[in-house]
Amino acid sequence: MPQFSLHILRCRGGNAAALFDRTRAALPAADRNRHFPHANPFRYPKLFQHANASPHAKPSQHAKPAAGLTLLELLLVIAILGLLAGLAIPSGSPSIHDQLRSAARILASDLDYARALAVANSSSYRVTFDIANNRYSLTHTGSNPSLNKLPRSPFSNVGAASDAYVVALNQLPLLGASVRLAAVLSGGSVFQPVDRVEFGPLGETTNGNPITIWLAAGAGSGTRYIWLSINPATGLVTVGQYTGIGPSVEVQPVGS
Repeated sequence: MPQFSLHILRCRGGNAAALFDRTRAALPAADRNRHFPHANPFRYPKLFQHANASPHAKPSQHAKPAAGLTLLELLLVIAILGLLAGLAIPSGSPSIHDQLRSAARILASDLDYARALAVANSSSYRVTFDIANNRYSLTHTGSNPSLNKLPRSPFSNVGAASDAYVVALNQLPLLGASVRLAAVLSGGSVFQPVDRVEFGPLGETTNGNPITIWLAAGAGSGTRYIWLSINPATGLVTVGQYTGIGPSVEVQPVGS
């Protein structure tokens, strides 16, 4: 573009419009159309803007908001989600394996709780097993009577004393066949039935021998077992294997 056309662009107001017209008229027709192909931008700004618009530009449109789901589409989505949830969630009836594992974890946590109380209070706590009634209880056996009161277990018997920690296995939140106490044994190579395990101030068991607790579920040839072992030196509990083989000795409830 000639230098005088650059000067036009630096002008302001009506002087720029008049100078544009005079300059355009003074040019030969070929140069006029080449350098000034459009109307006066100072007099017709809208026309000038339209003329300089890109040939590929599309007219602006207001963006429309995304359409929401219809009621039918929403119900369809809910139905699909329900179907997927049904496929992902296992059946509400747990297997014998799941029942035994769950009961073993609850018993192990209660044994750990008794041991923790003994260590924290520098006292003694006992877990007593009642095989005939398929339950166990936790009591304080130390010399400080202020420690005798214990919080109730969330799985306590309905008729238990308000300060008793008693758990009935047949009242655990399990579906299907009930889990039961099969045996509580003391010893390594030779087993003797016992009905209790007591934890001392250092977390050890006062029995001095390993304690093995057997849980069972099912009947006849379908009976399955799981065992828990208590280390006498540390009082720590180990949950054993799920098996079809029960205790190696015929066990009767203590005192029967």
